[in-house]
Amino acid sequence: MEIEGSGNEYRITIKNRRLVTVEGVVHVNSFDAGEIRAETKMGSLLLKGEGLDIVQLDLEAGIMEVGGQLNTLTFDVDSGNWKKKSQNWLERILK
Repeated sequence: MEIEGSGNEYRITIKNRRLVTVEGVVHVNSFDAGEIRAETKMGSLLLKGEGLDIVQLDLEAGIMEVGGQLNTLTFDVDSGNWKKKSQNWLERILK
């Protein structure tokens, strides 16, 4: 499966749900074996699965490769920044 943006600035390639290559990555917000949250040129990206591992990360080139069992891929153009949302959630609790 492959999803492309305009002018090859953004691309997601999934091979057998075991290897995901994302082009256009700007920042990785958080990651663990079950979830990876990243900002891309086209919005926020959330990968969920089992045994997830960032195999390659080159932010200068905007490339991230993820190995492991991919179960869910969520792409949110309007979400803004995951970190900002989590801070707002924490601020609401502390009020």
